[in-house]
Amino acid sequence: MNQEIEKLLADKFPIYQRDENIPSCFNYWGFECGDGWIPLLCDFADEVNNLNLNHFRIEQIKEKYFRLIIYIDAEGANSDIAAAEDLTHLFEVQSMTRCERCGEPKSKEHKCNERYKDPNKMLEWAREIINRK
Repeated sequence: MNQEIEKLLADKFPIYQRDENIPSCFNYWGFECGDGWIPLLCDFADEVNNLNLNHFRIEQIKEKYFRLIIYIDAEGANSDIAAAEDLTHLFEVQSMTRCERCGEPKSKEHKCNERYKDPNKMLEWAREIINRK
């Protein structure tokens, strides 16, 4: 993911702030997925913020088998931890319907939006998505 976009996400959503003093894949490598999943990452952060968790930390965010995989560490009521885990699965499923490169909905005839070829256009698109939240 573009580092400027990572910073925009971290500034808007504290769950995406990295702490390199805590050993985890996310803290070392950041987002290991394409910029096209920014809308999903924004929605995920909003949903997590609605939960009543005592502790929440991202362990890893990556693409695996064309899916968005989010590993978390959470503490709180069992029902809230279960809800957080359910969210990771929900957004994994949702990622299968959205292009990781350009962010457009996938179809059998999917052709990427041209913005993915231009980092400035992707940054502008990401900024619009993040600022809507």
